Formats: sequence, structure tokens, C-alpha cells
Amino acid sequence: MKPIDEDPQSVAIRQLRTQVADLQVANAHLAATLHARDAFLATMSHELRTPLSSILGLTEILQDSIYGPIVPRQHGALTTISANGEHLLSLINDLLDLAKIEAGQEQMSVAAIQPADLIVASLDLVRPLALARHVHLVASTSWDLPLIQVDARRFKQILVNLLSNAIKFTSGGSNAGIEAHADLAHGTVVFEVWDSGIGIPESQLPRLFQPFVQLSDGVLARDEGGTGLGLALVARLVEMHGGGVTLRSEVGVGSRFTVELPIVTQIADDGGTGDGRARVDAPLVLVAGGERAPAVHLARGLLSAGYRCAVVDAGMAALECVRAEAPAAMLIDRRIADLGGLEYLRRLHSNPVLAGVPAIIIGATTVSGDAERARDAGACVYLGRPIHMPELLTALAEVIR
Repeated sequence: MKPIDEDPQSVAIRQLRTQVADLQVANAHLAATLHARDAFLATMSHELRTPLSSILGLTEILQDSIYGPIVPRQHGALTTISANGEHLLSLINDLLDLAKIEAGQEQMSVAAIQPADLIVASLDLVRPLALARHVHLVASTSWDLPLIQVDARRFKQILVNLLSNAIKFTSGGSNAGIEAHADLAHGTVVFEVWDSGIGIPESQLPRLFQPFVQLSDGVLARDEGGTGLGLALVARLVEMHGGGVTLRSEVGVGSRFTVELPIVTQIADDGGTGDGRARVDAPLVLVAGGERAPAVHLARGLLSAGYRCAVVDAGMAALECVRAEAPAAMLIDRRIADLGGLEYLRRLHSNPVLAGVPAIIIGATTVSGDAERARDAGACVYLGRPIHMPELLTALAEVIR
């Protein structure tokens, strides 16, 4: 019996389905291979680092002449061993960090942190490199930025990596630096690390955050060497923090890396689930303080209790903050400079967006009549120092309906 001929369209569909099935099988094998590779590398930390650390430790002992005096030629050889060992350790650390992230084995310990603290700590770490290369470091930030939720060690690694690149590709006598500001309209804190170096050709930008891609071609890149893991690691770590990283660059002018992270608006769920998920629907409390440290302390207490917080200074910062989202309550320090807390509250309540937002004033218990004056200014609650967190949480629960 003569077989029935298939029409060309049916044949094409059957072949396409076969190809798709083959690709799915190949992709599954590739994914399994990559996962096995990353898992292997992620578990090799001890085996790789321990012998290298021993080599570096013994080299340092020899350099310090603990086992006896060494001649200048030996000292030069030991210095070379130490420098290359440190470089190798840095590459191993980057490789293992990236492998652990790709394998899903990286654990972060996050907390609400003031961005300026991270910038100061990162600048301290890269300052010796800048001095050695005669590059001037410039920093521009504020201690009144909103808090961000980050793993401090990992985020300093991000900033140090970007700052080190900025210094490395800036010629001696020129400037490199870091800036930070709040973009309240988008609910983010923006870090910008810039340099006045060689710049990056536009053709290389799409490949820049891929592993094993060097920052630039040319003589300078060959002199500096490296595996190109640093920027790939930066991109992965920023993604793990819920942020994004972008780059603007012009050849011969310099580069500017921008990292954006969300302002603290998500905190661990303490509703008994125990799964550590973030609550995006938690009430937002605006903390307007005179002194930064007490305001940050209060914000951390509120975050741990399940609230979202935005810490602002006096003036227009509070009004700018509510453009993105109106708070459920305001916590205002009586000692706000210039205006004073009560006049500040009156001005906030004159704004239609904040007119109905309940306010709690923090003041000194020794001043007679402060509580009455606070209520006359529009406050719902007056709390005296020292602030006890249970009392504050009770007051918030009463005013937030």
C-alpha cells in the first residue's frame, strides 16, 4: 500500500518539534554541567585558599628576618613572591565568590545601613592604592541619606572594586571619586563612581559585565592584566541586593559607574512565618531627626519591629520623600535645628499630602508644657526622652489605623 505523502507544512512542523526537543535536552545537560562546575568551585574555597595563605604567611616571616637575616637579592625575590601571591589570592577569591553566587550558595547578612558609612569605609580601603598611583580621591555625599538594606561586607566589596578600577585607569595627578545622593522620586539611593581616565569604547560596553572580559583593550589593559572577573562580580552582587548597575563612558574623558539600590522599604516579615520574606505592605514611618545617630537608632528599632522607614533631615526632604509614597505616620524630633520640631510639623501639615498624617513628637520630659504645645501644633502623641521602643511601638499602633 502506497504511504500517504505529508504536506510540506506538516513535515516542517515535525522537524521543528524534533529540533526543539533536542535543544531542550542539550540545554538541560548544559545547565547540569554548569551547576556541577559552580558547585565544585564553590566548595573548593578551603582547598585553594589554605595552601596559598600558608605560602604568603611564610613569605612574610622570611621578609621579617625571623629565621635569620636575608640579603637584598633574597628580599627582592620574596617581595615578588608576596606580590604575585596576593594577586593570585585576589583572583581566587573573585572566582570563588562568583562561583558561589552562580551556584546559589552565597548567603548575605543584610541590615539597614547609612550609605555614607559604607563610602567612608570603602575609601579607607582604597586610599593606599590611590596614594601609590598619585591619584586624588574626591568624595561627595551626605550623612542624611535614607538607609539602605545591604550586606555591609559585600557592598563594600562592590564599592572597593569600582573605586580600584577607577584608580587603576586614571593617570597620576588626575582625579577619581565617588558620589551618593537620594533619588526619592524613584525610591533609590544612587552611588556613582567616576574617573578621569582612558574611557571605554562603546563597542565594549555590552560585554563589560561578563566574566573574563577585561575593562579595556590596549597597552594599559595589558599592563594591568586581570581576568575581568571584578565587574562581573559587581553586577551579580548588585543584583542580589535588588539594585542595578549601569555605565556611561567616553574615550579620553573617563567613565562613570552608577549603582542604584532601593531605599529601606522592605524588612523581614516577623508575622510568625519564619521564612524571612520581605513585607512590601508594611506601614511607612517618616523619621525626621535633628541628630543623625538617634534618628538612625530609632529607624533600626522600627525596622526590626516590622515597619518601613525613611530617615530625612529637616527642610524640604520630608516633602520630597512623600512624592513617592505618603507615610502612615511621622516621627519628629523636637530639637530640629532652625525651625524647631513644632514649627516643622505645622509646615508639614500645611501640605495637602501630609495634612492627615498622624505625628509623634519626641522631646525632653523636663520642659513644662511641651506636651500641650506639641498637641496644639498638631501632634497626636508626645514622647519624652529617653525613648523606650515598646512605648513608641504602642503609640504607633494607636495612631496608625
